[in-house]
Amino acid sequence: MHPRPMMALLATLMVAAAMDLVRPASASTVEASGMSSDPMPATTAEDPKRNEVATVPSGRARSAADQPDWVEDVEAFYAARAGTMLWHDERGATERGRALMRTLAAADDWGLDPAAYRVIPPVDLTGEQLIDADLRLTFAAISYAKHAQDGRVAPEQLSRWLEGSAKGFSAATVLAALYSADETGKALESFHPVHAGFLRLKEAYVSLRDRPGKANKEMRDRIRANLERWRWLPTDLGRRHVWNNIPAFETQLFEDGREIFRERLVVGGVKTQTPVFSDAIRFLVFHPDWGVPPSLKVRDLLPRLAAGDASVLERRDMRIVGRSADSYDWNKIDIRRIPIVQNPGPSNPLGRVKFMFPNKHDVYMHDTPQKHLFDQKNRAASNGCIRVRDPLRFAEVLLGPDKGWTSRDIARLTARGATENNRVDLAEPVAVHNVYFTTVADASRTLTVHSDVYGHDKRVIEALDGAPLDRIRARDPAVAHQREIERLMEAKYVAPRRQPEPEWAPQEPRAPSYSGSPYPPWARGIFGGFVFGYR
Repeated sequence: MHPRPMMALLATLMVAAAMDLVRPASASTVEASGMSSDPMPATTAEDPKRNEVATVPSGRARSAADQPDWVEDVEAFYAARAGTMLWHDERGATERGRALMRTLAAADDWGLDPAAYRVIPPVDLTGEQLIDADLRLTFAAISYAKHAQDGRVAPEQLSRWLEGSAKGFSAATVLAALYSADETGKALESFHPVHAGFLRLKEAYVSLRDRPGKANKEMRDRIRANLERWRWLPTDLGRRHVWNNIPAFETQLFEDGREIFRERLVVGGVKTQTPVFSDAIRFLVFHPDWGVPPSLKVRDLLPRLAAGDASVLERRDMRIVGRSADSYDWNKIDIRRIPIVQNPGPSNPLGRVKFMFPNKHDVYMHDTPQKHLFDQKNRAASNGCIRVRDPLRFAEVLLGPDKGWTSRDIARLTARGATENNRVDLAEPVAVHNVYFTTVADASRTLTVHSDVYGHDKRVIEALDGAPLDRIRARDPAVAHQREIERLMEAKYVAPRRQPEPEWAPQEPRAPSYSGSPYPPWARGIFGGFVFGYR
């Protein structure tokens, strides 16, 4: 047989030999996605990194059941180098291979599990064992890089209100980076996040390792969950970016790493959580109208509309976009699909301005008339959207660098009688990250701990410890919330016909007054609620 076909066959058999020995740890909790890319150019005979090739015995079968997703990339990488081993020679593991092993063994320093990266000890290996060891180390290194970059757990597997940022992952890219590096261990560690907050938290995690006691063990678990969530973020947070830390009930705006704005937030309630995801603020709307959420449509508006009380919308300064209430059969229509909005005004829950980053959750940041909520310690009280205590200053720091506007311009746009639904686009969108960090290490290495208000720490810790994902998903509040709305729709509850309007009903819908409260009695209980509250 010609030498080149023989070497290609050898490379294929080398990977096949390792497949029975390679098993990704905690397969139920690890999201593995290998995206192929072109391998590095084949090395020449003069390449100093090439080692002697051990002979692979024939007849070794590949297991199809537990294959990593990176087999094709690995096969191509070995084949492009004429099937030579990457980390071993005829004497055993090379120093480059041993450096990889040391990094894998120290995975706990980064909140990863060393047991997930099992390799063959580099002692007394010959022939077939060398090939097994080389391939197992290759796949272990790829798994480590995947977990370091994207995390061991796919957030979407835990809750509909958790999302990760797609960064793309390629086994070929990992192998190229490791193979070309002089220090393979450091090259492998480079796949971890490089954000200062992550690195400081990693230091705190290591510092607690040797401290005894249940409290320290629990704190390490919490930090481990937070390190995992750092890996869900984009690699580049943005030169200017908004940082909404949900458990801290606080927003920050950073520019070139420097904080230029900080303010209190009101976030979603326990049953109507603010989703964790990243996007970009693209425009602001001054004097906005408010889209009534599905839960409120079903529970509060549908009974009255189905009873023939079409004027309920006018009394509450609401309207259906493009049609009248009389044009629907409310006992048959799905009200969730009907666009109902409340007009701009003093009772509008969005206040004077909203900050839009269009997303599938229909969540955004905005002003609110309910200023008293910002004085509470636990500010998980909205229907999912994010309320800002000083939205006008926030608008100024967003629009100032973008358009050269000052506080006077913002005051003009928000003055009484100014243009309603006035959209102002940002020339350069500003990244926004809705994050969930219950442990934060600042520049002075002080560790701040926030309450696990949504229970995400518990979900992530269970997943990292190997709990079945379907059991975790079954307790997802997002699923329960959707089921409750579906239940209300199926119940087809209809209020008694001609249900009288309460005495509080305002006569002047655009300028109501409710004895010092910005909301009428029907809204007061809802605004403070979790399941069907206003945003």
